Amino acid sequence: YLSCAVYILFALYGNWKLWRASNQAFVQKRGKIVLFGLNGTLILNMVALLLTLIVTHLHVGSSVAVGLTTHCLAVAAFWMSFFFFLLKSWFLYFNDCWTFYTLQAEWQSIINERLQSSENQNWFLANKNKYGSFWYVFKLAGVYQVVGISLGIIGLVVFHFKLFHRWIVFILISIPMLPQLVAYLVIVWKTTKIAVVDDDILLIHWENKMHCRTQLFFVVFSMASSAVYIPLGPYLGTLLVLPLQISICYYMHHVSSFGIYSKLYHRTSIESAEASMMKIMEFSSSRGYKRMTMWKVLSS
Repeated sequence: YLSCAVYILFALYGNWKLWRASNQAFVQKRGKIVLFGLNGTLILNMVALLLTLIVTHLHVGSSVAVGLTTHCLAVAAFWMSFFFFLLKSWFLYFNDCWTFYTLQAEWQSIINERLQSSENQNWFLANKNKYGSFWYVFKLAGVYQVVGISLGIIGLVVFHFKLFHRWIVFILISIPMLPQLVAYLVIVWKTTKIAVVDDDILLIHWENKMHCRTQLFFVVFSMASSAVYIPLGPYLGTLLVLPLQISICYYMHHVSSFGIYSKLYHRTSIESAEASMMKIMEFSSSRGYKRMTMWKVLSS
């Protein structure tokens, strides 16, 4: 319990640091709604899983209402966090494609004026105001999330009231997740194939790839754990699975908070050292020095 609580406290501190840096480019470029929405739902995931762990360990789950509430909260938080993962990856992919084809259309139109109408031929350029609109995609994807959460809650009700076999829970929770999991993996894979991702100054693509790998492991692990609950029972299965799920959620949050900070700070330190080195070399050249030893560099 203590380690899980520490994870949550560190995650809250990471969000606070991000909020203080909300005017910085690396926050603005990611979008405040997506960044804080993602990190907030990951914290909600950890809280819901911790509550489920406490309820199970203290046998409070003998009350159907308490056990059902904590499990429903965990399922809803899981779907909401994946919703923001999907939004983040989609807009990263769409904006990269839009930028690529816009630049391509510009230089091609210089060579051949007949290609000036290519904006109407390219899907990304033609649908910028539709599928490139945050609120349009937010509502479109949100409908599917509501359906998925509803099916998950129905599965949990079936499980707690023992209306059908436990495998119904696995089907109702896991199967609706598969289409958007496949879509998420395809989007991230196609994003890495675009030429404009080479200059990842703000580590947006690095974050996206790290989240994709961890999220894939989390989803597969969660689906496998649903099958583990059946032979082991809910008590032992929960005590074995939930601590690891909380650790995975914290790692994904860590990537979006402390991970970005540390890598950007490391890069800034290297750039500052290189700039200082250039100044030393220029100063030495102006004074007529012919050689610059490492000792002189380090002692300057």
